[in-house]
Amino acid sequence: MTALWEGAPRIGAYGLSLMTLVPPENAEVIARRFGAAGEQFLRELAERLADIATRWELQLGEALPLGIGGYLLAAQLRDGQQVVLKVSPTGGEKDVANELEAYALKRWQGDGAVELLKADPSAGTLLVERCIPGAHIDTLNDDEMLTVGCELARRLHRTPDAEDARRLPDAAARAVSWATEFEESMDRIGHPLSAGAERVVRQSHEDLARDVRASVVCHGDMNPGNLLAAQRLPWLAVDPLPVLADAAYDAASLVWSKRPWLLIQGDPAAVLERRIHLAARSLGTDAHRVWAWTLVLLTAILVDRSSWGGFDETPLVAVAELLCERPPSHSS
Repeated sequence: MTALWEGAPRIGAYGLSLMTLVPPENAEVIARRFGAAGEQFLRELAERLADIATRWELQLGEALPLGIGGYLLAAQLRDGQQVVLKVSPTGGEKDVANELEAYALKRWQGDGAVELLKADPSAGTLLVERCIPGAHIDTLNDDEMLTVGCELARRLHRTPDAEDARRLPDAAARAVSWATEFEESMDRIGHPLSAGAERVVRQSHEDLARDVRASVVCHGDMNPGNLLAAQRLPWLAVDPLPVLADAAYDAASLVWSKRPWLLIQGDPAAVLERRIHLAARSLGTDAHRVWAWTLVLLTAILVDRSSWGGFDETPLVAVAELLCERPPSHSS
């Protein structure tokens, strides 16, 4: 592994700047998304990495693909084990997200997800096993991506115990809240959907709020970038946003995935329809439920990202419109 840092002192010795660590476009999004906590995270990242490297005796390596929720580095333990260090903003709700990620990984104990090796959630730091080769699941063909991804989700699902019920968010309660706030939310983001699609999406919110199903512990963010090729198991999940929900919840991020590819297909609505039915079969649920959660969670992303600013959500809106063209029947 090519090391950028051999230990804490060398961060200062190399004079790494914020611009070296976080590209400007990522820094801007992190600052918008997390506000004051994000700005503090960016200011203190180099010092935090130095402190973690010293405390956990890590050799820090190359930066890994960077999203908008944290900073990832390849690292190595004293015994040579290859690991990944995740450092995230903290403060308020962000601490809760870090705690829930660590909680879920600890509970799964590596069965379908990466193993948690060390955690300091209040400091926004997690150390997990590294997935090698680490390819995303969207390198598979489309049918395999949906089927394998949903089978992995089903492996992670479990009946919640008392501690899960106490600690994890309840998706059914969220659906009720989102249904109640739907009109206000659409007003706030400027009604990006057509009037017809908006009626269908409103109905999907109401359906989920009215028809509450038995919950399992869900990963919560089964997008292809969080499903990685590994050696211990063929595929492992990372970066959970654990939630109590019916199984269909975990299909949504796979159904709307690969949007640039999806939207140039000859019949993208048919691709979405096939994805929904594959997901329903793999998860042991019905297609209408997968469809409804996909629309509801897609709308939630539009609302959230509108408050962050700086995102072009035209592809997500296009997918929502396509989904509204072909709602599956309640019996399918």
